[in-house]
Amino acid sequence: MLKVHSQQQEQLARAMFIQKMQAAFSRDIPGFADLAEQDRKEFLDESMSAAEAIGLITEQGMASYALAVWWLGPDFETVSEELQALLGSSYPETRKVHAMNEWVHEMIGNPDDIAAADRKLKEAFGRTEAWGR
Repeated sequence: MLKVHSQQQEQLARAMFIQKMQAAFSRDIPGFADLAEQDRKEFLDESMSAAEAIGLITEQGMASYALAVWWLGPDFETVSEELQALLGSSYPETRKVHAMNEWVHEMIGNPDDIAAADRKLKEAFGRTEAWGR
C-alpha cells in the first residue's frame, strides 16, 4: 500500500493550487499568459509564500494576495500602515482579505491616494464586524 506523508500531501496540494491559479490568471489577467511557464509558477509560488508569511492560508487569501502583488508589486502592503496593521492582526482571514481587496481596488483606480485606499479599507472592515473578532 502506498503511503503519502503529510508533507508530501501539502506539497501536492500546493502544486495543484498553483496549477489552478496559473490557469485562472492566464485566462483572466492581461499579460500573465505572456510570461514563461516557469516565471508564472515562480511568481505564484513566491506570492503564496509571502501571503502565508502574513497569515493568509486559505485559497481565497493567497489568490487575493497574488492578485495584489500582480497589480501593485511586491511588498505593496508596505505603503500603508493601516493595511500592514490589519494584515498583521489576529482578525479572521475573511475580514482581512475583504478589506485588503477593497484597499487594492482603490489603489488600482487611484494609485496616488493612499489615504483614500485606507478609508476604503476601514469602511470594508467595519462592514464585516459580524464576521468575527
